[in-house]
Amino acid sequence: MVMRYWFKGLLLILLGIVLPAQASQGIFYQPQLRDATLGELRWDEIVAQVKQEGFDTLVVQWTRYGDAFAKPEESAWLAARLKRAHAAGLKLVLGLYADPAFFQRQDQSAGSLARYLEQQESHNHLLAEEWLNRLGEGSIAGWYLPAELDDFNWRDPERQVLLSRHLASSAKALREVSPEPVYISSFFTGKMSPQAYRDLLTRLSDKGVNLMVQDGSGTTVLSKPERELYLDALSPCEGRVTGLIHELFVQKGKRASFHAEPLAERQQRALIVSPSSCGSQRWFFSLRYLPGMADMR
Repeated sequence: MVMRYWFKGLLLILLGIVLPAQASQGIFYQPQLRDATLGELRWDEIVAQVKQEGFDTLVVQWTRYGDAFAKPEESAWLAARLKRAHAAGLKLVLGLYADPAFFQRQDQSAGSLARYLEQQESHNHLLAEEWLNRLGEGSIAGWYLPAELDDFNWRDPERQVLLSRHLASSAKALREVSPEPVYISSFFTGKMSPQAYRDLLTRLSDKGVNLMVQDGSGTTVLSKPERELYLDALSPCEGRVTGLIHELFVQKGKRASFHAEPLAERQQRALIVSPSSCGSQRWFFSLRYLPGMADMR
């Protein structure tokens, strides 16, 4: 059994194959240190509600956010909660290292950016090994790279080459830890044309990662007709985008001071049961905006 698992992983690595994404409906969870105030009983209630809402996958956006969850007691708490979620029947797509200064760090020379991306890859590789040992083989259904790709910082062709190399190298390194699908998300804010954005994602789609695209409905940076131009440009999604991330919130106020409120419950339910318009997988952001989750916000 162990030899077969090892051989399968080696074959995928040598061939550079991305495992085909199976139909899935996932909900994002951004762990916060303050979540430790929620007891096991409350966490079990949350997991039960997630399943009742029709989700089969918990996408843990990160297992390290800057210094958060670096302390043994912090990571132990998170591991205990994730084990309970998995034991209850949820698949886990495990996020790795999130740098709070990621978007600021992109504003540097190409050489410095390349070294920075190498550091991110190293952080992610070490965390993947750590969490595979912590949760055990068979507990992780996928890896998630928390670095979100926008349509502003990656317009330059030279930077796109760096990004492509980084994603290919990161995916290869993670498959060496465990041959699960690797995911990363992207969003658009009107800084590229819809066609240029589509072309960027097309170039990235063969780098060993599964691309999720945020639908932008909650941030309201673009109007609905503007957003539809970008989403329509991605069609057909097969071979380019794994699925969309639907936002279960509406941002209030200016973008510089982020504040959001959940969509009305009836709007959420209608969105959750609607058919997929792009890709075989559907993702929703986030757990904290589901009905009855006021104690998590």
